[in-house]
Amino acid sequence: MVHGLLSIHIIFFSLLFLWVSYKLLVYSNGPLKTFTISNFFMLKYLIFAFIGSVLYNVVFFNLESNYGMYDDLGYVFNIWLYCSLGLVLVPLGMLIANLFFKLNFNQLNRNFFKTPLKFFKVNIGVQLSIILVLVISFFSLLIYRMKVGELPILNLFSGANEAALALMRSDAGNNFSGKLHWFKFLIGASSKFMLIILFFNKRRNFLWKSLFTICLFYVFFISVMNLNKAPIIDLLLLLFVSGVVQKKRINFKLIIGLAAVVFSILILMYVFFMGQSDKNLLVILKIIFHRVFVSQIAPFYWYHANDTTFNPNGEIGFFNYNFTMDSIGWINCDYFYNSTDPLTGVNVILPDDHNGSNTLIFIYYSDINSVANMHDYDNDSNFDLGSGYSTPVGMDITFVTISEIDSIFYYNLTNTTLTNNHVEEINSLTPVSEEDLQTIIDNLP
Repeated sequence: MVHGLLSIHIIFFSLLFLWVSYKLLVYSNGPLKTFTISNFFMLKYLIFAFIGSVLYNVVFFNLESNYGMYDDLGYVFNIWLYCSLGLVLVPLGMLIANLFFKLNFNQLNRNFFKTPLKFFKVNIGVQLSIILVLVISFFSLLIYRMKVGELPILNLFSGANEAALALMRSDAGNNFSGKLHWFKFLIGASSKFMLIILFFNKRRNFLWKSLFTICLFYVFFISVMNLNKAPIIDLLLLLFVSGVVQKKRINFKLIIGLAAVVFSILILMYVFFMGQSDKNLLVILKIIFHRVFVSQIAPFYWYHANDTTFNPNGEIGFFNYNFTMDSIGWINCDYFYNSTDPLTGVNVILPDDHNGSNTLIFIYYSDINSVANMHDYDNDSNFDLGSGYSTPVGMDITFVTISEIDSIFYYNLTNTTLTNNHVEEINSLTPVSEEDLQTIIDNLP
């Protein structure tokens, strides 16, 4: 165990905090079987933060260990402590707010679940507004398509290989110039909101059934178009939550079915689009388990340990590199999670004027014909693999560095063999035209 006897205490107090949190939630929001935003939030907090913080303090994980995340156990313990405080203090705050504002959510929830849901009516103005929003969403999709190029879903059934699909998945977000969040709102969020309105609309004539069907298929398409996991799962959760609100109850058989569908989708995504086709089912499930529970808490460690102000979510601006790698696969470094070779973190240090705001660095693995990207979230010219990721010692690789400063491209290719705690210093980059740079990338060994 990570802390020895202290880890046993952590397990005991985690169960105690979980019980206290449950009681506070019941007092403030009513039984957990009633669907409320507060209960849903706490469920997500439990899964994506608290469980990972407990596991991280009890079990040694290879990826985190090789990346140095157990070097200071004080930081590890603090992650569990802060997550435990959040587990208790958030529902305590809800209870205090209820008492202060004299709100009785227990009674409100009981009334809501006893009263049949009345589908709301819409007038001609609302009808036209729904159609207008869907039209705007569709034209936003066309503009998005022109900016990013081919959508992965359109090439899935046309014989595109795994490497090409992986590259297109990356380009759907990383090869985008402009404010991507606005396009996500106009294409995804607005159309899903229209779907909810149509779902609860009282009208059941042919026109509205047709509009609902069109909207449903459109939302389904935009959820799967980039072959990413999160939008697909979000759509499933949206349909599940809408059904719960309509029927006024949680069907636990439906929950089990939803969980089975979600895990099946995750397995298929890892096998066909994330470079894990050579792994057996048990290994893929271990990777999924690690990503869902443990890797979610890793940015908390780096944010706390480094005492820095960079964005802990790793959200960085998009900049416009339009280079293609048609025959090269794209992987995350959890690809090596079950490697029998020792794993290590990697750092690449560049000159001061080349940093995460204008530079990309990829590790090219010639043995598996794949690349993994590196990160410089705080723009200090020191790139790494990102929290929770590591790569095997002894592999022959190439660091591919690309910069664009004042509309001039620069590059560097550095061939090396990875060593433990590998640090690569690159002292200069060479100016190059965009056409020549594409040729250099195409000719990677």
